[in-house]
Amino acid sequence: MSDTDQHAQLDRAVQAFDLIHTERGWGGPSALLRIRGGLDPEAGAELAVRPLDGHPARTLLGFSAPIGWTAIGLSTEGWAGHYEGKPTGYTAKAAAGDARQRVRVIHLLDRDGTSAGRLHWQDGRVLDEPPGEGLVVDCLRRAMGLRTPPPTDATDLLFATLWLEAIVAVGRRGSRTMTWHQAVGLHPAMQLLEGDGQGPGSNNLVMTARALGRACDWT
Repeated sequence: MSDTDQHAQLDRAVQAFDLIHTERGWGGPSALLRIRGGLDPEAGAELAVRPLDGHPARTLLGFSAPIGWTAIGLSTEGWAGHYEGKPTGYTAKAAAGDARQRVRVIHLLDRDGTSAGRLHWQDGRVLDEPPGEGLVVDCLRRAMGLRTPPPTDATDLLFATLWLEAIVAVGRRGSRTMTWHQAVGLHPAMQLLEGDGQGPGSNNLVMTARALGRACDWT
C-alpha cells in the first residue's frame, strides 16, 4: 500500500469516528479508539469506541495494543476561542465578538507510525491534521510499539524540575523557612553525592548539577 493510500484510509477512519461522536452529541468523555481488520471503514475495517474515565494518559501509560489492532487513537473535547493581545500570566482577553465553543480532537495512529487527525469546532468548522507532539501522542506511539521522538531538552531540565518539586513538597509539609543550604541539599545531584559520603557544599550546586546532566543523559 502506498503512503498516499494509507493516509487516505486513515483520513476516512477519522471522519467515521468524528461522525460517530457527532451523532452522540457534544460534551461526552474522552474515548479510546481502535481499528481492526484493516484501516479503511469503507472496506470493512472494524471501528470501536471506548469511553474513558479521567485523563487519557492514565489509561495509555503502560498499555500495549493487542496485535490485532491495526490503529489506535483518541477522541477528546475541550474549549477553544480566539484571543487578542499578549496573554498576561494565565489570562488573556477574548477577541471582540468571539465566544468560547467546544472543539473535538481526533487522532489516529497505525502500526507504521502513520497518523491522521481532525479538529472539529462546534460551529461546524473542521481542520484535518494530526496533533504534533506531547504526552498523549507519545503514549499512543508506545502503545503501538513505536519509538517516541528524542527529548528536546537535556536531562539538566529534568533534574532541575525534580529539585523544584522537592522544595515545594517540603514547604507544604511545614511552615519553617528553608535555608539556601537546605534547599540545595534537595537537588538530585547533591543527594547522590551525599549518599556517597562526599557532601559537596552549596556553592558547588551549578558545577555538580552540570556534572550529573553529563553523566546521566538520555542515552
